[in-house]
Amino acid sequence: MKIRYLFALLAALSISSTAFGAGATYQNKFIGKGDYQSMNWGEGKVTTGWINGIAEVTASTSKTILAGVKTTARCAVMSQRGTIEAYCSATDGDGDVQHTLNKRSAGDMKSGRGTIQLMGGTGKYDRLTGNCTYSVTYYTDNWVETDSNCEVN
Repeated sequence: MKIRYLFALLAALSISSTAFGAGATYQNKFIGKGDYQSMNWGEGKVTTGWINGIAEVTASTSKTILAGVKTTARCAVMSQRGTIEAYCSATDGDGDVQHTLNKRSAGDMKSGRGTIQLMGGTGKYDRLTGNCTYSVTYYTDNWVETDSNCEVN
């Protein structure tokens, strides 16, 4: 159950990369639900699964992606040995897809912080790179909410 929450966090953060333009900053909110499976492996546990959700840019200095832009996202998540990674793709209303890699060290299951790497995509996101920090709050039934702050390179 703890791992499920961590995965949800990572997924949510990956969707938060919707701003575009060197030096631009933006904030994003994500709400999603995870579906996970775990197995014992060696002296620990490995958990994998998916997180699906929606995100909205809540503030932006970008002239390309404005506050109010919404995306749908799907993240493949994996947790093992205290590290969580989520590989996410977020699709905006124009059909352009942004890819992100979210990372977090396992810790408090009620909340936490991590990083997001903006890794390009299609259309307007083709060469988009940058970094974000995020915070996450976990809810019952594998629901998660994240808030991220991003800077585009």
